[in-house]
Amino acid sequence: MVKDILKTPWPSILWTGLIFILLSIDTGSLESASRIPIPHFDKIVHFGIFGLYAWIILKWRASVSRAGIIIAILSFFVSSLYGTAMEFYQEKFTAREFELGDIYADTIGALVATIGFMATKSPYGNRGRNQN
Repeated sequence: MVKDILKTPWPSILWTGLIFILLSIDTGSLESASRIPIPHFDKIVHFGIFGLYAWIILKWRASVSRAGIIIAILSFFVSSLYGTAMEFYQEKFTAREFELGDIYADTIGALVATIGFMATKSPYGNRGRNQN
């Protein structure tokens, strides 16, 4: 059932909306967020959010057509550009500030997920490694 859901565009659409909501929240009102003792925790969160976003897009597109390099590049760019756009949105329309470090984290997360996804795909499809 979960595999079937990942073959539709809905996870990508829902994750896009969830990212928008999460990055629109005023973190100044969240006292517990500032108490996390991990340095640059917000960058780790951005890395994960946009890495997952790229992976979800790739998973969906790979089910529709073969996950080639063009789809991987498009997934990476969509994820990175959405992360960049959200930073500009935050600066203009929310109480949050624009941070170049967040854009770097978004882009690196999308890149790592894209490379990881493509590295796990066999060029032989479902044949497996030892089959003829």
